[in-house]
Order: sequence, then C-alpha cells, then structure tokens
Amino acid sequence: MPHEHPIAHPEGEFPTALRPFGMPYSEFPPRFVRSVSVLLRDMIGEKLPKESRVRTAQLGIQRKQRRMHRIMHDLEVSTINREEVSQLLAEILATISEADTPDVQACAVHALSQMLSTSERLISDVIHAGTLRILLKLVTTGGLEVQEACMHALSSIACGTNEHRDAMLEAGVAEALIKTFTARQQPGVGASGALWNIAAGSDEVRKQILRAGGLPALIRVVQTSGSTSAKARAADAIRNIACGDLACRYAVVEAGALPALVGVLRSHVRSPERYHEAVLGSDNYGEGFSRINLCTRVVSTLSNLAQGSNACRVRIVRAGAVKPLVALLGHASMSVLEGAASALGNIACGDDVCREEIINQGALQPLVALLHSGTNEARGAAASAIGNMSCGSDARRRKVVESGAVKSLVELLASGSEISCDARARVAGAMLNMAAGSDEFRAELIGAGALRVLVHLLIQPATSSHAQAANVLLNIACGNNKYRQAVIDAGAVPVLVSQLITGSSDAKNTSAGALWCLAAGTDLHRDKVVQAGALPPLIALLSSDSIEAQISAAGVTMVDALCCIMAGNSFLTNLVQEAGAVEPVLQLLGARTSDECGLACSDAVCCFASGQSTEREVLVRAGAVPILTKLLEEDPLSEIRHRSADALSSIAIDPRGCTSQLLQANALKPMLAMLTSQETVLDCKLRLA
Repeated sequence: MPHEHPIAHPEGEFPTALRPFGMPYSEFPPRFVRSVSVLLRDMIGEKLPKESRVRTAQLGIQRKQRRMHRIMHDLEVSTINREEVSQLLAEILATISEADTPDVQACAVHALSQMLSTSERLISDVIHAGTLRILLKLVTTGGLEVQEACMHALSSIACGTNEHRDAMLEAGVAEALIKTFTARQQPGVGASGALWNIAAGSDEVRKQILRAGGLPALIRVVQTSGSTSAKARAADAIRNIACGDLACRYAVVEAGALPALVGVLRSHVRSPERYHEAVLGSDNYGEGFSRINLCTRVVSTLSNLAQGSNACRVRIVRAGAVKPLVALLGHASMSVLEGAASALGNIACGDDVCREEIINQGALQPLVALLHSGTNEARGAAASAIGNMSCGSDARRRKVVESGAVKSLVELLASGSEISCDARARVAGAMLNMAAGSDEFRAELIGAGALRVLVHLLIQPATSSHAQAANVLLNIACGNNKYRQAVIDAGAVPVLVSQLITGSSDAKNTSAGALWCLAAGTDLHRDKVVQAGALPPLIALLSSDSIEAQISAAGVTMVDALCCIMAGNSFLTNLVQEAGAVEPVLQLLGARTSDECGLACSDAVCCFASGQSTEREVLVRAGAVPILTKLLEEDPLSEIRHRSADALSSIAIDPRGCTSQLLQANALKPMLAMLTSQETVLDCKLRLA
C-alpha cells in the first residue's frame, strides 16, 4: 500500500522577488551580512524622508537579494562569521518592532523569512530571540500585508524540526493563526501554508490544531476561496492532518472535509481544459499556482484518508469520490494519474462495497492501460489497485481476468529492470490475490506464463519482491497436484531452497510455505523437494536463534513443511530425522508459544514416533517423553493433548526400554485422566496400563 508521509514545504512561501537562491544551511556571505546591516540602519534611521525610506527599503531589499545570488557563486561559505549573522538577525527584529510604516515592516519580515529558509540552526536562534512573540503580535494587530508576511515567516519556522513546531504550539501560534484565519473572508496563502507546515509535526501537534478549530477554517478555504494557491495550501494542511492516527482521520471525515474535497475533483473533471495549463492566474505575491497541483493535493488527501479504517473508506465512497477519481485516470498529468490510482488502491483495501463501487465505475480498463504506459509509481499504484479489487471474491477476480489485467501484470513483471523494485513487489502482490482464488485463476496465471517470470524474479539480487513472488508460488501450489507439478517444472524448487539460505526473513518464511505446499502432493513431489536440498536449510532455520522471534509464524511453517515431507513415507521420515530435525522440533514444542506452534510440532513428533524403533529411540533420547507428558497433563488445547497421547502410544509399542521411560515420566496418570474425562483416546494407549 502507498506510504504516507506528512509533506512539509521545505522552504515556506515567499514573494517571488524574495525567494531563496539555494543557499546552504547555516551560511551567509559576510559581505551580504554587512551590506544588509547598513541598509537596515538606513531604514530605521532618520536620514531619509518617510516615503523615500519606504521606497529605499523595498528596492534595496530586492537588490540585496540579487546581490546575494551573485555572491553565493563567488564566496567560500565556510568563512561566515556567526556573530555577523546574529547581528543581522537582531537588526531585522528591531526593524520589525520599530519600523514606522507597514511596508517597511513587511519587507523586514520577508527578509527574516528568507534567512529562516536557509538554516534549521537559524530557526532555533530566531525562536530563542523571542521572534514568535513579535510575529504573533503582528498577526493579530498588523495590517493585511504585514499579517500575511508574518504568516509566511511562521510557515518558514514550521519547516524546521518537530521541536520547532512544538515551541510554536507552546507559544500559541496555532490558536493565533486560526483566529486570524477564521476572521478573514478570504484567507491568504500564508495562513494556509503555516498550518500546512505545522501539521507536518507529530499527532499531538495535529490534534492541537483540531482542538483550536483549524479544520473547519481549512475546509472553508477549500470550498470558498478564490485563490488556487490558498485552496492548495489548505488541502495540503488537511492532508498532513490526515497523515496522523485514526483519530485524526476520523476528525477530518467528521468535520465535513469530504464534500469539499470531492467538489474540487468534480469541478476539475467538468472543466478539464482549464486545468491543462501549467499556471493559471497569480496571487498577491505573484505566485502562479497550477490547478493541476491543487487537484493532485486533493487526491493525495483522499488517499491518506483511505489509509484509515474501513469506515473512512466507506464514507469516501458515499461522498461520491470514486467516480471523479476514475475519471482522473485519463488525465493528461502523470502526477494526477499516480495520485488517483493510489487513492483507488487504498479505497479498494476496504470492504466489498468499496471494491464493487470502483469496478462499477469502470476503473479496471484505465488501470490496465496505466500498467503499460505510466511511470514506475503509476504502474505500481495501478497494480496495487487491481490486486486489492480482486480480494475476497471470485466474481471480481473474473472481471479482472476479463479486463486483460492478468496478461498485462505478467508482461509488466517480465520487463525486469524497466520497472522499480517497489513496482515489481506490487505486481507480485496483485498476482498473489489472484492466486488466492479458485483453481480457475491459478490456471489463468499459469497460462499467462507467470510461473517462469516469478522464478526469474526470485533469482534476481536482493529485492523486496522476493517474499511476494514466493507467496504467489505458494498460493498456486496450494491447488491440485497438476499445479504443483507446473511449479516444479518451472524450476521453482531449487530457487525456493536458495531463498531459505539467502533470502530475507519474510522470503524464508514464504519460501518454506511454498515448499510445504509442494510437499503436500505426491511422494514424487516430496522427493523433488528433498533432492533440491531443502532439509538442511529448513532444519538450520529451526535451530537458529533468529527463529525465536517468529516461532508462531516462520517456525510453524518450517515444521509444517517437514511434516509434509515425512507424511506416510518412512524413508523420508528417516532422512528428516538423520538431518537433525528432532531436537529443534522438540525445543519448539516445549516452548509452546502458540496453538499453531504446538499443533505443528506435535504433528512432527507423531511422524517421528510412527517410524522404526531406532527412530523412536532417537526421539526418547532427545527428551521427548517428559515434554509430551507435560503437554498431555497441562495443555489447554485438546488436539495437542490427543496428539501427545498418540506419540506416547507409538513410543510405548517399542519394547526396548521406551515403556520404562514412559513410566518414569509418570505418563500413566494423565492418560488415565483423559479416559475418565471421556476424551477420545485410541485403544492402543491402554498398553500403558
């Protein structure tokens, strides 16, 4: 599924003429520092008439910006004097506090914003200098231009670390911003951008924004603002809030954000020609902002919300989001395509209602087309969406097959290095969901050539898609013996055995599962698994320390694989025992960390005990009797007690001292207790009496 990452703008928002020029963190050229210091002294002094000072400030700041751009290419920034930077900061703050015109104040605040955009360390200095208090005062008392400039500066501060954002919250920045934000008929870009960056912090930061009433204000901007930039920044802020925990996502949904967000998409779909232009219009500071970007941000917000609970996904569907999202799959912008496919994939993680709505709105064909022509991210998102839609219903899987998706998925996976590792993993995940259906869909995958492509994928250097590929082979091998033979004929067994040795922990687990399913077939299939060298790595994994953390998952799979290899075949049982499987299996059985572990290991011990007398002796010497007796006496699961009794019964058959071992372990008492409690016990257990 798509990762979510709160997105904070790296630089804040500034006037076009005042944008930073890529200055490295914490570095200011000395000549720039000195020249701006002189300029600021002139600005706050009485050397010039008021109107001249204002004009000088505005033109001078812009000249210094251009000069700084040139200086950055000429100077070695390692020679910067921190004292000069601190002096410049102090003079800018003094100008902000003492300037006698709003224009000069706004210019000084913008200069501060530029400085903040270049260094996280400088952000700390600014906070410690008491700047937040000065900016907050101007946000509540200054004119519109000064307010907007201060909000840009606060947005820059919020681009720092979580510690910086926490300091802003402690100073009451969120409440002040939201109060000013709410009071305006048309909130500007600065307020939306500041809340966007603040919401990139922790869940506690997001919840404080919610408690302060920020969400209704942001939704109002998305619904009513005439500024595309303000709408986009508000959507970004909502998106970052939706990156929080379930409580944050529920709050966004309950506040009524969905109708506003879906309304933006519907408007986009109704008038697509308006949104194919790179930039339309400009805002107060000359910032052109593409409506395509607005659409991308709204789609991303819906995608984040759909990563919540099923209830969130259902609300998104009921809000009518699916139809415009499907329509956007034909958009000219690849960023919109990627976002729409990701959002649909996340919605398809919901229940059958969500999946059916996506299919009914005609999403399959454009998603299949995206597999052939999109970027890596778009192809991966399309594969995830197709795979999620095929979950839980053979009827939906049939529609996926009819759309041509299976063939397209196989072709995409066969393209190898042309797609990213993440995209390959998503394609394999879609195949996995198809193979989880009936034999009809396993046959479709085999017929499309999926087996050899999956085996080839497992041969590739370490990749996150190995576990998914092995999982697909596991699901196919869970079918009938015909499919098991097809997997073997594709050369999968040696590759799966290799994954047991070199793969990741997930790849080892799923590869063991695939070998388990293959060994569940005929003796011929089991022979193939043994001949490929599966026993040593399976047993080595059971014996390793790393398996302890996964006893209920990987360990159980390994033991189940061994049980299938031994099933009813004394020769293979002897091979497994000779390979050293008895002791690690008994160790896992004694640990009994889960019902699954107990059942798998007791099955394996029953297989060992049903062999030759020499094999039972090995079992007894390894300490099986006390472990089985304890399980017989104490285990809460009746199936494990019965299997322990079966194993003890088989051990008791052997006259070579095994019976005496049973009596020494006091196994008779729990056996009789099972009889008196009217539990089903085979007659052969009476031999113990």
